[in-house]
Amino acid sequence: MACLNINSLTKHIDELRIALSNQCVDILAINKTKLDGSISDNEVTVEGYNIICRDRLVNGRFGGGICFYIKSNIYFILREDLEIKPLEILIEVRKLSSKPFVISNCYRPPTYLWIFFLILIHF
Repeated sequence: MACLNINSLTKHIDELRIALSNQCVDILAINKTKLDGSISDNEVTVEGYNIICRDRLVNGRFGGGICFYIKSNIYFILREDLEIKPLEILIEVRKLSSKPFVISNCYRPPTYLWIFFLILIHF
């Protein structure tokens, strides 16, 4: 597993495709994708990987955003029941040789400092 702050997925998608074709990365979490509804998942697909995206739109401003690239041979489920929207995506990975485990990818916009106080109160 790896994590990358890409600062615009569409600008770096070709580099990412090359990197993932040359590396043994099963799950890649990406922050600051800067995707919005005008960009389809097909435009940012990587062969051999599934993609799960959460775009961010706050107060009419785009930016941030997160996604996962998960190798297509890995079984996972999206755990929306555990998510704190709009901050994170959680997936549960199930491999034959291990117990299921949850992986989170989150992004806190600079103006969202207060959200962590709400999270602490929630739990």
